[in-house]
Amino acid sequence: MKVFKIIVIALLAHFAWANNSIKSNVTNLSANKVSAINTVGGWSPMFFTQYDKSRVKEIIAMVQDNKVKAIKIIYPNQKYKLANKIKAAIQSTANISISTEEVNLTDTSETTFNKDQVVVILYYGSR
Repeated sequence: MKVFKIIVIALLAHFAWANNSIKSNVTNLSANKVSAINTVGGWSPMFFTQYDKSRVKEIIAMVQDNKVKAIKIIYPNQKYKLANKIKAAIQSTANISISTEEVNLTDTSETTFNKDQVVVILYYGSR
């Protein structure tokens, strides 16, 4: 069976990173009462095959609302310009650190990768 998405591999590789960053802080927990629960973190991907101003604005709004704590952009080498355009647009108006990772994908007889997508991974919660 051929795999057509770079995304699955990239996300699985970074799941451990996200999972290590997830924190929950529960205080005064009893059988009948929860007095304080802080946000539990998580992550979600956004996929770009071309620059989409409205989706970038959506990311910026989530950063400004303090919902997104970190961003990682993963891209195949031929999508370098798109990845950098997305990163620059977010950083121009949102104060957040964005890491990037270029991946070199080589098709095999069993696997064909989608080399036309940039993955923007949004990390939520405490970091």
